[in-house]
Amino acid sequence: MDIQEFSKVTAEATPLIARLGELTSAEQRRLDVLITASAAIKTGTATLEDVEDVDLAARRKEFGIVTPYRNKRTEEQRMFHKWLTTGMAGEHRSEAIGYGPNIALSGNLASFVPNQFFSKVLRAQAQHSPLFDSENVTYISTDSGGIMSVPWFSDVESVATQIGENVSDATDTGIFQVDGQQLQTWQFSTPRILFSYESSEDIPYFDDLLADILGDRLARGVGAQLINGQSAKTAGIQGLVPSIITLGSTVLAVGSSGNTGGANLPSNSIGTVDIANLFFSLPAPYRASPKFAFICNSSTLYAISSLLDKNGKPILDVQNGRLMLLGKKVLIDENVDSIGLNKYPLIAADLSYWLTRVCPGTWYLKRYTEAPGLVEAGKYAIRLFCREGGCLMYTDNYLKSPAWALQNVSS
Repeated sequence: MDIQEFSKVTAEATPLIARLGELTSAEQRRLDVLITASAAIKTGTATLEDVEDVDLAARRKEFGIVTPYRNKRTEEQRMFHKWLTTGMAGEHRSEAIGYGPNIALSGNLASFVPNQFFSKVLRAQAQHSPLFDSENVTYISTDSGGIMSVPWFSDVESVATQIGENVSDATDTGIFQVDGQQLQTWQFSTPRILFSYESSEDIPYFDDLLADILGDRLARGVGAQLINGQSAKTAGIQGLVPSIITLGSTVLAVGSSGNTGGANLPSNSIGTVDIANLFFSLPAPYRASPKFAFICNSSTLYAISSLLDKNGKPILDVQNGRLMLLGKKVLIDENVDSIGLNKYPLIAADLSYWLTRVCPGTWYLKRYTEAPGLVEAGKYAIRLFCREGGCLMYTDNYLKSPAWALQNVSS
């Protein structure tokens, strides 16, 4: 018998029983559910949630509404929910559970967090930041967060050559340039998220909600580092823009006065010439990559949407529900600069050269109950700790970079 759940049912049913004969029809029905659930919990045959499902289906049927029962929580979800609300470990599993097998949760060695929960957080990250989406970038997931060597190569200069029919080999020039760098991961944590015990009991899919909130916060925080980051690799993630600046791969804007006929300056506007200059700064092999993309924030995209080509048509297009510019996809990342003096509002890159690394094997949740403002208010808090990193897999400023940025400058 689940003592805690039985106590919960009893606590709710006791005041109703004390008012027998005075109950409304809704209160009487709720009491019937609680009594049924109490008996089921004693025998271990069902939970309060199971009984509520049956009652809900019966009530819908009374009104001619035939719907399936709501999805049941899996056993892992049940134990995770139990840990969230009570801090108690899942007794049916002996090992400590993190993302991977036998990974403990810091400070909660016996706590139960199902693998699928962290998978949901990872998916939520991809929804909120394009650099967390494996469709857009090179994306790897590792159990540990140790430093790893990341190779890169430049092969846009080397070509195949014809050799004689009786020649078994040819002079091997190889790949034009091979190099690498060390990729480090960095620790991040979300702010504490406060929940009431009541809300976590009443929301049917509370773990899904929590995963989405955590994924959103990680994507906005770590995602900002992936774009803007640090100038020095030893200080944190060297973001995409600082990496581009280090390579000297920037194009100076001329502005949109040629499009509008107005007094738009290179410091406060983007024109079609700027977009073309940026695009053609990359060698053709990079532009042809399936992971080539323009990246900008919403305000810059709005400015670009007003630009017209020589035929008077908007240069921004939509194909199969995807925003396109010069026939290439546009990714929206609010962490990119807005248009402004000395800002970098538009990036063009073969993002197969950008590596995003997550280390879910090192992730852990921490539960807080005794901090000020929690226990006396019937609340608890959750914080997620993780290690993540990223880098541009290219460091040679003597070759044509796979990533360029447009810079607004004074005229």
